[in-house]
Amino acid sequence: MKIREMLAYGAGAILLLSSPAMAQTESILQKVLRTHVLTVGTISGNPPWEFTTPDGQLDGYDIGIAKAIAEDLGAKVEFVQTSGAGRIPALQTHKVDLVLGELDYTAVRAQTVAYTRAYSNPASQFIVRADSPYKTIESLN
Repeated sequence: MKIREMLAYGAGAILLLSSPAMAQTESILQKVLRTHVLTVGTISGNPPWEFTTPDGQLDGYDIGIAKAIAEDLGAKVEFVQTSGAGRIPALQTHKVDLVLGELDYTAVRAQTVAYTRAYSNPASQFIVRADSPYKTIESLN
């Protein structure tokens, strides 16, 4: 199933669950399809997910996913750089259509934003010098 079809299905489900007053306003999907522009909020200092290349271009996994979503919607992507704390307010004030990036799930946040399924589950790693006395996580205690 293409991304466009998934988004259209999701938008339809949201409209079915919305009040009649909500159904009269233009959805984000409708706006993107009408304007052919997808505005994406991002943080550029989180490699390999989002970063700025030496020539000033945004790159990384999240940037690639945003470009693929926009392409599938027949839109161009415009990136808006924001801070971690600014991502949800950017969504709420319609400065961006969506945010891609690490945003841990919490029940409180889920009342404000709609999460997708995670497409990655990165693991944390500790790196120490070869001659370090720390050889296991337990030895850090």
